[in-house]
Amino acid sequence: MITLSTLEQATAQEVFTQVKDHLLKQNEKSRINGSCAYRGSKGLQCSAGCLMSDEEAKYVPEQNPWWMLLDLGFVETYKHTDLISRLQDIHDDERPEEWAESLQRLAFDEGLNY
Repeated sequence: MITLSTLEQATAQEVFTQVKDHLLKQNEKSRINGSCAYRGSKGLQCSAGCLMSDEEAKYVPEQNPWWMLLDLGFVETYKHTDLISRLQDIHDDERPEEWAESLQRLAFDEGLNY
């Protein structure tokens, strides 16, 4: 499992596959008080939240885009930033029933296997 501490060693395909599998299995947005959240109610996780261990997630401020976590020092590597940001947008901006198609488009755009 990829976490913040292992993200630097992960390939783009590994990141994509972990997030895709997570989102399609969960099939529900991770939210707190109506806003998307890395770790939401009922134990749900967003695209970026599933790339954090439970311990790492305790210290990450909610309701910040991925690039903000980089700027604030919560994430130590810029590797995969664009991919994770696009995955975060899919979770945040689209309905769960649209995720599969959007993930397929993203995989195609990035040259990744769906």
